[in-house]
Amino acid sequence: VTKHGNLSKNYKPGASLRVWRDYFPNAIIWGGDIDENALFSEERIKTGYLDQTSPESIEDFFSSAGVKDFDVMLDDGLHTFEAARCLFDHTSKFLASGGVYIIEDLTPQFMAKFQQHMQGRREFIVKYFVMETLDVWENNLIVIKHQQ
Repeated sequence: VTKHGNLSKNYKPGASLRVWRDYFPNAIIWGGDIDENALFSEERIKTGYLDQTSPESIEDFFSSAGVKDFDVMLDDGLHTFEAARCLFDHTSKFLASGGVYIIEDLTPQFMAKFQQHMQGRREFIVKYFVMETLDVWENNLIVIKHQQ
């Protein structure tokens, strides 16, 4: 989710998408955002409307993408457990075998809830990374690998 009000006047949406495009030179990068002003299309980057709290919106986004298997998925959205759970539960079926799903900028409380949510999901390997040294408690990661 892009919060234009917190960014400089020279902000141009899609900076992180461009980084991923440059890092993965053979990839098509898809980005979703609830802010329609942040949507754009350029070389190897496509974006679409996505409300991560709405299963219908998630289904519409992935249907319009027309991609069955994503190798890497990154949730940099609302940073709430409920939103991340909804997005993961409705997108994990699009994660390729061996693919990686990352949820970033999390509190330890969020991570504990997600760990409980993932119990019994043997098709995934889940790793939790706590970045205590940064003195920013919302800077933790969950990395989920879809078993092959």
